[in-house]
Amino acid sequence: MYARDCYQCRYCGEKTILTYVMRLLARLFPDEFPYQSNWKADQTHPAFVSRSTTLDHLVPIAGGGDPLAESNLVTACWGCNRRKGDLTLDELGWDLLDPAEPAWRGLTELFEPAWEAAGRPRLTSDEMTWMRATRASGASGG
Repeated sequence: MYARDCYQCRYCGEKTILTYVMRLLARLFPDEFPYQSNWKADQTHPAFVSRSTTLDHLVPIAGGGDPLAESNLVTACWGCNRRKGDLTLDELGWDLLDPAEPAWRGLTELFEPAWEAAGRPRLTSDEMTWMRATRASGASGG
């Protein structure tokens, strides 16, 4: 869904960034771009909260929405996802926006280069999955 939505929030239109890319950047620049695994506000750069890519259910699961249907999933920034909660677009008066910048890839093209620059640190299984996905999509240039 992220690639389909060009890593842009379908609610506010803002560009989002794959969180795993930001985590690698935090390894390279721990003082300038700190990351704390529990996202503690005083220990984590605000970009993690404001720009992290998330998926949201158009029809909330609590309201009977299919949790796995691609047609029910959209890319959302963390802030919009949190504000929307278990409400529908109609309840909020929101419209679903089309991606404005089709070339935006959520900085996924930097995932593998950042990993290389960070000294090829050991990746979690989730990070490995995203590395393979970005390679397969050609986002990392490979």
